[in-house]
Amino acid sequence: MPPATQPATPTSVTLAVTYHSQQDPDWCDPADLQMWLQADGVTLPPGDDHAIQQQLWDYEVSHNDGYTVQQWDASPYAVAVTLNHFASRSDIGDAPQPSLEAAGIQISRSLTVSHEPVIVMLGGGAHYVLITGAALGPDGTEAPPVEVTVDDPLPTVETVALSPIPCWAHLPPELGG
Repeated sequence: MPPATQPATPTSVTLAVTYHSQQDPDWCDPADLQMWLQADGVTLPPGDDHAIQQQLWDYEVSHNDGYTVQQWDASPYAVAVTLNHFASRSDIGDAPQPSLEAAGIQISRSLTVSHEPVIVMLGGGAHYVLITGAALGPDGTEAPPVEVTVDDPLPTVETVALSPIPCWAHLPPELGG
C-alpha cells in the first residue's frame, strides 16, 4: 500500500479581500475586521463603511479587557473577541508571539494552510493591518514568509508588499513604524 500523502502547501497565496479604508483615525482595526468578515462571507452589520465600522468599534470598546479608550483604543483581546462575535466563532485568539520569527511562522501557516488573513499590530500597538498574502521560502510553513501582502486601512496606503519579514521592525511611519 503506498504511503498517504499530505496535500502540498502552496508556495504563495493571495486571499480575495475587498479593501475598505478606515473611516475614522482610530478605526484601523474595525476596517481590518470588516475586510476579514466580508472575505469569510459573514453578513456584516447594516449600513455603509462608516456605519459598519462604527458598530464594530462600539463592540470592541465595550469588550476591551477592562481598558478604557484612553488607555488603549482597542486591545488585541478586543479585536479577537469582536471577530469571534461577528463571525460566530470562538477560535480567534490574541496571544502575543514570543518572537518575530514565531509571528512569521504563524502568518505562513494561517495564510497558506488555514487560508485566513492575519491582523497584525504595528508601531508599538498604534496601528493594525491585515495581511492577505504570503510567499513562502524553501522552509515553507516552518519559517516566516519571504514576502507578505498587507492591506493597510489607512486611506493613503491600501495594499503593499513587504519583504523580508524582519523589515517590520523598521516600518516607515505611513505603515505604523
